[in-house]
Amino acid sequence: MEADLHLLGIHRVGELEGRDPEELYARLCALQGGPVDRCMLYTLRCAVYFAEMPEGDPELLRWWAWKDAAEPPLHLLRHSAAAARNAR
Repeated sequence: MEADLHLLGIHRVGELEGRDPEELYARLCALQGGPVDRCMLYTLRCAVYFAEMPEGDPELLRWWAWKDAAEPPLHLLRHSAAAARNAR
């Protein structure tokens, strides 16, 4: 995972904030010259969530929580996180 993130130019957790996991996955596939295991996409979704909400729901800090069928809508999670920050 670390090597894949470095290949994408990501070296710190904070660099994942605001990133699109689908775009990162597509770039990784292109950089590696073909399909990458779909679990990497789920892991990228989880990593972006963690970067944006380090004190978020512990259940969402498991990569399998981000599978296609179970994917929490990241844009809604971002909206609720922004609302929580603004309420402080």
